[in-house]
Amino acid sequence: MEIAEGTLEKMYTEIANAEMADVPVPKQYRDAKELTSVDEILPALLAAKEAGAASNTSVDAVSSASQAGPQLPSAKVVFALGRGANDPETIALAEVAAKKLNGMVGVTRPLVGQQLGVNGHKIAPDFLINLGIAGAPQYTYGITGAKEIVSVNINPNALILDLSDYKVVGSAKDFLKELLAKLN
Repeated sequence: MEIAEGTLEKMYTEIANAEMADVPVPKQYRDAKELTSVDEILPALLAAKEAGAASNTSVDAVSSASQAGPQLPSAKVVFALGRGANDPETIALAEVAAKKLNGMVGVTRPLVGQQLGVNGHKIAPDFLINLGIAGAPQYTYGITGAKEIVSVNINPNALILDLSDYKVVGSAKDFLKELLAKLN
């Protein structure tokens, strides 16, 4: 059996388009300011912490969303991890930072667990920190209610940076280390 050139690509495109047909693309572009220091966001982060953020951060990249205690949608501070923040040290740093800020950790589809977006939780935290997230529509649909968004990505062209109030083109791990140094 011979497959005509371009047939597989066409089939893949049709399947991908069918899966995305019901996914609304959020129109939430923000005028992202280049974040030069964690000091710029610290007052807002601490205010969100005081607003009664959830204190359960026992989330790892493969855990179930059915844990006891406060759930991700009610958290005031959320650290969202994507494929670009999928190493054990970055995950551990995010969990420590979330705990210090009475926040929670959520992950995108590649990391599963406390998934955000169309197939996961829809959240509206006071403060959302995206770490290593590209900005796929399935994810951005789930964060439209976030009041303040900081996104950290090594790719300066990542869509998520355009959907943020503050952007950092750099390492999620370095950002978390700087944040934790300020929180200590």
